[in-house]
Amino acid sequence: MDRSTEFFSLVESLRTRAQPHIPSDKRRLLSPIEQQQPTAHGYNPSLAPKSEFALMASLINKDIHATAGKLQKLARLAKRKTLFDDRPVEISELIYIIKQDIAKLNKQIAQLQLYLKDQSSKSTSVGKQA
Repeated sequence: MDRSTEFFSLVESLRTRAQPHIPSDKRRLLSPIEQQQPTAHGYNPSLAPKSEFALMASLINKDIHATAGKLQKLARLAKRKTLFDDRPVEISELIYIIKQDIAKLNKQIAQLQLYLKDQSSKSTSVGKQA
C-alpha cells in the first residue's frame, strides 16, 4: 500500500501550521533561508549579506569538508586486507586528487590572509588620516 500522498499532505499541513502568514504558492518559491522568521528586534542576522571574509572562509570550510571525506575514503581503501580486492589505481588517483585539493586549500588560505592583511592596512591608514 502506497501512502506517499498521505505523507506529502501531512508535510504540507505541518508547513502551513508553522508559517501561516506566507501563502503556500509563494512558500515553495522561497529558499529555506528566506523562510526563516525575523528575531524579536525585526532583524535576523542569518539574512544579512555576508562579508567577503565570511564568503571566503565559508568556501574554505566547504572544501576542507570535501577533502576530509576523500581522506576517509582513502583510509577505508587502505585498511582493506584482501589481496585480490586491492585497487591501486583508485588509491593513487585519490591520493593525486587529495594533493590537488590540499594545494588549492593552501592557495585559498593564502588569499584569505592577504585579504585580511589588506583590510588591516586599509583600516590603519584610515585611522591615520583622521
